[in-house]
Amino acid sequence: MAVLTVTPRIAAVLALMGALAMSTASAQSWDRNLSPAYAACTTKANSQSAATLDCLEKEGRRQDVRLNEAYKALMADLDAGGKKALLEAQRSWLKFRADNTRYVSSTMSGSFGASMASQTFVTMTADRAAELEEFARP
Repeated sequence: MAVLTVTPRIAAVLALMGALAMSTASAQSWDRNLSPAYAACTTKANSQSAATLDCLEKEGRRQDVRLNEAYKALMADLDAGGKKALLEAQRSWLKFRADNTRYVSSTMSGSFGASMASQTFVTMTADRAAELEEFARP
């Protein structure tokens, strides 16, 4: 049986291949919450790091607007106790999103780390917006 020596370079390539596979699978599972503009942008970016980061930044802004709109709509329908509870929950969630994004960024380096951190921010924001939109439905 041959022994394969895994050099740091081979390990990095294997990690990148695994992360890209997970990224593709994950993107397919979350695209229900992301905009069609994001899908078009990432297709056009064709896996180029700078272009993909630009797509993520734009989608992050879109999802942040969506989240704020969902939050305001839900707040408008709540009584004082519900508003207080939602405010506290949202503040905690915003801190969690920031902490989680920082954590993801700290575990990877370079443009890949930046991309994964941006992706984390975008998908968490999109998922929270969808959750608040669901709560606001009659």
